[in-house]
Amino acid sequence: MKRSLLLIKPVLLVCIVVILSGCGGSSSGLNDNTGGATLTLTANPNTINADGISFSTLTAVLTDTTGKPAAQGTAVSFSTTLGLFANGANRFQTVTDATGTALAVLYAGTTSSDNVTVTCTGGGLTMIAILKFVNATPGPVANITLSVSNSSIIADGISSSVITATLKDKNGTGVAIGTPATFTTTLAVFSNNKNSFATTTINESGTATATLIAGTTPGTATITCASGSVSAIVKIEIRSF
Repeated sequence: MKRSLLLIKPVLLVCIVVILSGCGGSSSGLNDNTGGATLTLTANPNTINADGISFSTLTAVLTDTTGKPAAQGTAVSFSTTLGLFANGANRFQTVTDATGTALAVLYAGTTSSDNVTVTCTGGGLTMIAILKFVNATPGPVANITLSVSNSSIIADGISSSVITATLKDKNGTGVAIGTPATFTTTLAVFSNNKNSFATTTINESGTATATLIAGTTPGTATITCASGSVSAIVKIEIRSF
C-alpha cells in the first residue's frame, strides 16, 4: 500500500503544476496603457456665433490597438487658434473616462473666422477640427443663389414659374429680414405685370421670391436678381405649344 501511494503523489503533483500554469494573467485584449490606436475628434456645433457666449463641445474618443477604450486617465490636451476653453485659456488639459472619451468646451470670442482650428492630442496621436465663428448679426449681401420652380413654361399667357433668391452674407448666414432685392426679366412679366419686381427677404434664411408669368412670345427669359452690388441670373425657357 505504501508503494502505491508513492506512485499516486507524483501524478497529483504534475496535475497541480499544469493547472496553475494555465491560471496566469494574459495581456491579450487588455487596454493599451500607453495610449490609443485611434483618436476621433468632433465639434458640436461646428459653427457658432462670435458673440462671446456661444460655445461648442469638443469630444475626443481614444481607443487602443484592439478597438477598446484607452485606459481611463489617459492624458488628452486641446488647443485652439481662436476663442477660449472653459478654463479661460487657449489650451485645455484633461483625461479620458472609462469609455475613452475626453470633453472640452470652447467659447467663441467676438472675432469671426471661417477657420478656427482645434488640435487634440492624446495617446501619441493628434487630430484637428475646423470650426466657424460667425457674426451674430448678419452682414451685407455677399452672395445670391437663384432657383426656379419650372425651368420651362408654355407661352400661353398664364403659365408661371416661381423664382427663389437666397441672399447670404460672407459667412454664409442669411441676411437680415427685410433686405431689398429686385428682380428683372428680359421676357414675359412678373406678377405685377411689369418686367421688374422689387421685394425684400422674408425670413432668417435670406429668401425672396418673384413669380414670372409667360406671355405669348416664345424665347428665353433671363431673370436677374440684384441686391446692393451683388446679382445673380437664371434662365427660363418660354416655349411654344
